[in-house]
Amino acid sequence: MYAAAVNDNRLVWGITALLFNIGQRHVFSDLGKVHEHLLTRPLVKLVVVMSMFFMFTRDIAVTLCLTAIYFVVFVDMLHENGRLSVVPRYVRDAIQRSVRMQEYVRARDIVRAYEARGGAAAHAPVPAK
Repeated sequence: MYAAAVNDNRLVWGITALLFNIGQRHVFSDLGKVHEHLLTRPLVKLVVVMSMFFMFTRDIAVTLCLTAIYFVVFVDMLHENGRLSVVPRYVRDAIQRSVRMQEYVRARDIVRAYEARGGAAAHAPVPAK
């Protein structure tokens, strides 16, 4: 009886959704490169989004509708590279500049880590005798 009251309480579901959204960033930060690559696959994204909607709605019809709406709005309309993008050109340009700087910093950090492990010296060609 108590479990049914908790299960149907909208406040409990709202707090659960909030905690889920806050906590997911910490969970995903523990994933490795293989996991990150797997999560970029379109089918995996679809399953993850559907799972999140189903967890909160518990209704497959609503889940399918919300998933379709999510992909149209967020993947196509509000994404700077979406087919139906409504993002203004100046915003897309600002994003590209920001991405370039982020890519540069990430690449620089990778090179530094590689060199710190002796990467360049370890792969240097052996001189012929």
